[in-house]
Amino acid sequence: MKIYHYWVEKLGAIQVGDSVQPTRVYGYSDISHEDAEERAEWLLSQIQLRVNGEETEWGYQERPIREEIVREFSPENIVTRNRYGALVLNSEKLVFIDVDANEIFSEPKFRFLGISFGGGKPLTDPEILDRIRKVAARPEYREVTIRVYKTCAGYRLLLPRGGFEPGSEPMEKLMADFNSDALYAQLCCAQHCYRARLTPKPYRIGQSGIKAVWPTTPEHELRLNRWLERYQEKSEHFATCHYLESLGPYIGKLDPVIGYHDEMTRAATTLPLA
Repeated sequence: MKIYHYWVEKLGAIQVGDSVQPTRVYGYSDISHEDAEERAEWLLSQIQLRVNGEETEWGYQERPIREEIVREFSPENIVTRNRYGALVLNSEKLVFIDVDANEIFSEPKFRFLGISFGGGKPLTDPEILDRIRKVAARPEYREVTIRVYKTCAGYRLLLPRGGFEPGSEPMEKLMADFNSDALYAQLCCAQHCYRARLTPKPYRIGQSGIKAVWPTTPEHELRLNRWLERYQEKSEHFATCHYLESLGPYIGKLDPVIGYHDEMTRAATTLPLA
């Protein structure tokens, strides 16, 4: 999982032809601030190599998301605050599939990583739910437990037993078979974990936007804390998803992290979705 505990901002300079360009990088580490500083120096050297047209050991696609760690259940289950202020559960053990109703079509024109894009007639919510049930009944998924939730934009599927490593071929097939949102699938591969938003999107609850910068400054932290007070107050009146049903085998007692997910998303309520 590419979620790091230590971040260091570093200003440097890159030689571009006859000029010198100021550059900002963020070093990251799970060891220490010192290790993050070394990483920042290394990143500056890699950028200079790239500008020079030389081969590098680091690519832009490898950049981890800079998010504050809010709670850590285990190294495999970490809660962060995303760039627009919402809480997100990052997990290597629990599998989340984001099914966006706006992206689901009956006759897809083409696929990327096996995931449907564009074309055909949009499906209704009952049709999408029926498709989910039919895919879950296939032989390869018949023994897989799938918790189904309704979200504001579609559906969320939660597989409590995991078994689909992010970035693996089985994961790509799983995402394709259930018509996962394409950008979400790409993010899971890049971050090597599954992500599930726990709290509402601010604009859906009438909350002004903010950029949750991390690492932060004392001034920005003060503004963010004030913003969070209003955001949390408004969030009390909304749910992020509603639990609908479970498909596949019964698994008995739920993982505490699933319980936390359901509590934070207010999945058992009838509150409006946001």
